Amino acid sequence: MVRILNINRPVLLRISFLIAWILINFILSTDIGSPAHSQYFAKTLYACLGPLAKFSSFEHFHLFLRKLAHITEYGILMLLVVNTLSVPVFKIKLSALKTRYALALSICTCLAFSDEFHQSFVPSRTASLTDVAIDITGSLLGLIIFRLYTPS
Repeated sequence: MVRILNINRPVLLRISFLIAWILINFILSTDIGSPAHSQYFAKTLYACLGPLAKFSSFEHFHLFLRKLAHITEYGILMLLVVNTLSVPVFKIKLSALKTRYALALSICTCLAFSDEFHQSFVPSRTASLTDVAIDITGSLLGLIIFRLYTPS
């Protein structure tokens, strides 16, 4: 019998974490992740920071926090994608680092575009190419972090 999938428990765990994170991102693209819903958390944090929050208004702080969330979300996504791609699953060996990293960045970029496309159908959300650029920046930062903290 030919074994097509080379999946053991650690590989399955990596794939599961990746799928779970993608689902979380999808859920956050709905009304749940809208500015109206993230405002409570932002107001609480803004009040706690007090004079340390060097923003001209709460709206600027809230916008900054939301964009920082995009960077963090896609940085984590990149870490999960590149970590998942480091093991051969479908008898595909991505031994060349550049190939693996390019594929990981392509996956994150496609997910960023699909995320914004999905948001265009949600009444309380808006699609934005600026957010796609911020997501790609977060992905690149995730890749840099991966490269810094993994042995070659």
